[in-house]
Amino acid sequence: MSDDLRVVHVCRQFKPGIGGLESALDALSREQAKTGMRVRVVTLNRLFGADHHLLPTHETIDGVEIARIPYTGSRRYPIAPRVLDHIRDADIVHVLGVDFFFDFLAWTKPLHGKPLVASTHGGFFHTDFASAFKKLYFDTATRASTRAYGFLAASSGADARTFARLRRRGVGTIENGVDVLKFAGSVHHPEIKRLIYFGRLAPHKRIDRLMPFLASLRARDGDWRLVVAGAPAGVQPIEIERAAQAADVADAVEIIDAPSDERLRALIGDSGAFVSASDFEGFGIAAIEALSAGLLPCLSDIAAHRETVARTGCGALVDFGDADEAAGRFLTARTDWLGDTLRCARVQAGAALYDWGAVAARFDDLYHTVLGRRRRAILGCVSPSRILTTRCARPTRASQPGSRRGSPSSTPILRPSPRATHRLRRRCVSSRCSTTASASISRALCFTADPSART
Repeated sequence: MSDDLRVVHVCRQFKPGIGGLESALDALSREQAKTGMRVRVVTLNRLFGADHHLLPTHETIDGVEIARIPYTGSRRYPIAPRVLDHIRDADIVHVLGVDFFFDFLAWTKPLHGKPLVASTHGGFFHTDFASAFKKLYFDTATRASTRAYGFLAASSGADARTFARLRRRGVGTIENGVDVLKFAGSVHHPEIKRLIYFGRLAPHKRIDRLMPFLASLRARDGDWRLVVAGAPAGVQPIEIERAAQAADVADAVEIIDAPSDERLRALIGDSGAFVSASDFEGFGIAAIEALSAGLLPCLSDIAAHRETVARTGCGALVDFGDADEAAGRFLTARTDWLGDTLRCARVQAGAALYDWGAVAARFDDLYHTVLGRRRRAILGCVSPSRILTTRCARPTRASQPGSRRGSPSSTPILRPSPRATHRLRRRCVSSRCSTTASASISRALCFTADPSART
């Protein structure tokens, strides 16, 4: 129960933008609105890459109020102080991302007085741009800003290790959920020789590396093609076209600028694998969405992708820096994928792990804990009231900001009491995560072309 809570989410980009952060907030806010929570999203009034087009100042979609405000400055640090006008009636403010909003709302807390929580979403280490300055800023300004927050919800284990350097308490992992029903079951022919990338067209996504990879595949089989679908966010379609021409695969690459969900579902349905050569991901939502659709994820070997593959048991990790080796590993994984008679079941189980209902319940529990209301453990997760008093392990040197790798032993360990453990064991089987969500996902995800494998 939300107890008619008013939560205001603050995020630099939202609908109609396309990207992991936008998708995560869209799903979370809609899930919260379903429970009776009063939800507002405060975001910028222009999409990055489409600065000439002003979006509506106010609108309501699926029960979620959206307020858009103007900004000045760079997209790396957009300055938008009018956010204060839209949090006056909030019970709690949830900041998504670490940027101007994260700092500004912390520094102005003596003025607005609102309880704050934040989701990290990779911080600001997505690229190596100004890496030395970023590390310095992280260790000084960001460290000071975190003191104003009741809790930092790390979006991945890697984020938890990074942000544990800034504070010893009040940091824990609440991974994003994924709207696994949005594209579920859309793949009809997993054997088709067409790759798809969907998401933001941003520099750290390294879409340019997909072109030599495609060229290597086409050298073995000329039927391979690639679709790139997304909104510009630092990379323009013309730049992708040039990369395709340089790799001599321009005639095999299709670029779709900012497709609707309906168009994207159709594109996914005509593809057989999802590819991401990203240098950095805070979580990697698109890979989970692709898996839920029935695509084989072929992913760069970075921390977020390693966690996804390890957790779901699905996907291929490759080094896109070596196109020929990456192509060979992908083709081997594809052969195994197509020959796996349990593929449908694996996808169902992997996607169910990211049900947004369970994630929204954890955030609901977190909000009430930060507000001083004790809550029970939800869906097998330790209550945030315990998380808030759990010390995070000191990160290893490998988990310094900007690092791609970190020691698993440095992940914050959240341990419930013996009494809580006993209670959770008795209730685990009957939780709604394992019943309602799993049942609906199972019905939607039987995409396989082999009728005998359907459940």
